[in-house]
Amino acid sequence: MLRLLKKAGQLLYRIWFYILVAIPIIVFSPLLIVLSFSEKTYPQFFWLARNIWATVILYGMGCIPRIEYEEKLVKGKSYMLVANHTSMLDIMLMLRVSRNPFV
Repeated sequence: MLRLLKKAGQLLYRIWFYILVAIPIIVFSPLLIVLSFSEKTYPQFFWLARNIWATVILYGMGCIPRIEYEEKLVKGKSYMLVANHTSMLDIMLMLRVSRNPFV
């Protein structure tokens, strides 16, 4: 019985995640389409993904990010951020951590 409850909870959590991913995309899709036409508007596209989409998903899933830096990052210098992809929230967290667009 406990195993069945655990599986049901995992399923509901996963469904909730996909709802949180889909709703901002649907709501902002006209704006996302317009912003994706030109490389000049990529910073605005990234801002929307970072500040709206990733934040809604992280907070909606109950994962409030707390960012602690071991050392101060130098502005204008390149850094490599690596996610271990243990969950689908890794991408959202990477968006929140990085203030600059990344690939």
